[in-house]
Amino acid sequence: MPQRANFALSVVKEELERAGVYLLEEFPDGQSRWGTEPLTEPYGGSFTMSSEYEHGRYDIFSVQSILNRLDRAGHIAIVSERLYARIHEGQDHGEHRRHDDPPQPRPN
Repeated sequence: MPQRANFALSVVKEELERAGVYLLEEFPDGQSRWGTEPLTEPYGGSFTMSSEYEHGRYDIFSVQSILNRLDRAGHIAIVSERLYARIHEGQDHGEHRRHDDPPQPRPN
């Protein structure tokens, strides 16, 4: 099965913030809560949950879904373009791994 385009969480977070979507919470099971406003008490914005594609990475379909569910669909094209321009940021040695591939040792 071919791997989907995926992006480091730090890159996704930066680009979604530019579109008015903020990372509110991260959970140990890989779920994240995203919202239309930074986290405040009481929270007045909309929010949605999403899962990682693999540890610390999100695929393009999840990013597009977050934008759709938070009524930011008008930002999909520009966010996607910006993400693809940064696809290699945050990768281990610039290589993609599949979920079932064991971690590779780092070269000395």
